[in-house]
Parts: sequence; C-alpha cells; structure tokens
Amino acid sequence: KVNFNSSITLNQPTRVPTYLNSYESLVLYNEALMNDGKAPLYSDADLEHYRIQDDPYRYPDTDWYKIMMKDFSTQENASLSVRGGTKTVKYYVSGTYMYQGGQLKTVQGRIYDPKFAYQRVNLRSNVDVIVTKAMTISVDMSLGMTDKSQPYENTDVFTNMNRIPSWIMPPYYEGPNGETYYAGTTDFTTQNPLYLLSTRGSYRAKNNTVNASVKLSYDFDQ
Repeated sequence: KVNFNSSITLNQPTRVPTYLNSYESLVLYNEALMNDGKAPLYSDADLEHYRIQDDPYRYPDTDWYKIMMKDFSTQENASLSVRGGTKTVKYYVSGTYMYQGGQLKTVQGRIYDPKFAYQRVNLRSNVDVIVTKAMTISVDMSLGMTDKSQPYENTDVFTNMNRIPSWIMPPYYEGPNGETYYAGTTDFTTQNPLYLLSTRGSYRAKNNTVNASVKLSYDFDQ
C-alpha cells in the first residue's frame, strides 16, 4: 500500500506596523517644534519635495516594509509511505519533507543567499521478521535532517526597519552603470536594514540524527 500527500501553504504576518509617510511625519515634526517656540526645521519647499517625490534621493520616502517584505511566504509539505510484506516479513517505510521560506525579500549572491529558510527531512523504516511462531525480530531505523538559515544580522534588520524614519535615507542609490550603492548618513552609517540584510552574511546550521534499534520478542506460551 502506498500513500502520498503534498501541500503548499501561504503564510503572512497577522499584522505589520504602518507608519506615516515622510511628508506627513515632517509636517507634524515642524508643528512640534513650533509648539515649543522653535522655528520649523523644514521649509514649505522641502515639504513639497517630500510630498510629490520629485527627487527621492534627496527627499526620500522609504517604506522599509514595502521594500523588504514579501506579500507572503510559502511552506511546502510532502509525505510518502509504503506498507507491505508477506506472512513472515512485514515492513513500513515513510518519509516526510518540509520547507518553510522567510518573509524577507533576498537575492542570491555569489557566495550565499541571506534568506530565512528551514528544511526538514525525516525517514523511518520498520521491519518485522517472524522467525517462528514464538519469535519475532523487529528492526527500526529513523533519520532526521534539518537545515536552518537566516541573515547574520537578523535582529538588527527588523529593529532598524522600525527604527529608521522614512525621510532619513533612501534604501540605495543606483550608479550610472546600474550598480547599487546602499545609502547611509552621518548618524546612520551602517544601519540601513537593506544593507545589513544583503551584505553582512548569513548563518546556517545543519543537524543530522540517526536512531536504530533491534528488538527480539519471544512468546513463551507458544
């Protein structure tokens, strides 16, 4: 008897933070300064540039979640089992596979892909051999393999996606030949979350487990 099952699940966060855009934030920032008796920091011309986004490098409006997060991630599951035998030998063999992707958009680099991912493979076999009416030998084996990967700076990536305001910097600049330069400022030199995700490496952990047992059963009433 052979059984096979497969499924694909779409996952997305229940809720993600929503922030004001640069124009709305800086209008309120100017109001806060004036309420304290200070002069506004951003002129009407500056605010208009932020509003219409005609120069996004100088007047950025960066939505880190929109730039860095997928609409959804996938989880794939598959299982296969085979059961059979004869009057004296019975067997059961099964295998399961699971892959879960991450929510961040990443690009495969020359050496690594800084993505979140988790893979798991489980294999199992049971064989029962009836030697005599009274004696049975059972051999059980199982193999488990896991492979987990994540960005090396995973904590700082999510922290800075929520910490750096939209008007501080664009995510990157494009060079004349299509090259990418990650943005930064004097106060946020290396805190760009896209830079942290894409250039700081990845962490990967693999784990393999093997178990085996042999059992001898004897019925003394036979």
